[in-house]
Formats: sequence, C-alpha cells, structure tokens
Amino acid sequence: MRTSSRQLLSARGRSGVVGCAGSGPERACEGFPVEAGRGGSLWERLRAWQTVLIPLFVGLFRRADALAVAMDARCYGAEPCRTSLHDRRLAGPSLAVLAAGLALCAAVAAAL
Repeated sequence: MRTSSRQLLSARGRSGVVGCAGSGPERACEGFPVEAGRGGSLWERLRAWQTVLIPLFVGLFRRADALAVAMDARCYGAEPCRTSLHDRRLAGPSLAVLAAGLALCAAVAAAL
C-alpha cells in the first residue's frame, strides 16, 4: 500500500516530523524532523542530517559492491580486445583420426 505525500504531511505535519514513502535510500528520511535542517551551527546541522546520510551512504556502498560482483561475474573488462568465433572445418588430420577411431570401435564391436 502506497501512501501519498499529502497523507504523510497531513498525518505527521502536525507533529513536526515528515516521513518518506517508498523504498531505497529515500527510506532513510523516515522520522526526520522538519526543523533539523534549519539554523544552528554547521556541526549541529550535520549531526541532524546523519539519520539521512549514514543509511544513504551505506546503501550506495552496498549497491556498488553488488554491481562490482555482477560485473566481475560477467568478466567485464577482462579482455583488452574483442573476441571472435572462428569456424573450424573437419578436414585433413582430423578426418584421419576420426576414421581410425571409428575403425577401432568397429573392430572392438566385431570381436565381442
């Protein structure tokens, strides 16, 4: 069930607290006081924003780690040049080995 921003503001606006709807990094601002970003020294404002910034950066690092693992699993950037597929034809020595192998299998089958 999604909650609109108007419902959040009307329900929590009276208490001076604003919440965010959704998931992901924006979820971090749940319960963030409206007045926290206003006034005060730089240190006080940073301290008030820590409830938003810490989960945001943790989420960013988790996403970056998952992306790095996915890129590594797909060997992204492993080869400096592009690979290609060469068609191979059955000819020459390969045909001789195949014929010898089939003759050997036929001889073993006849002996049994």
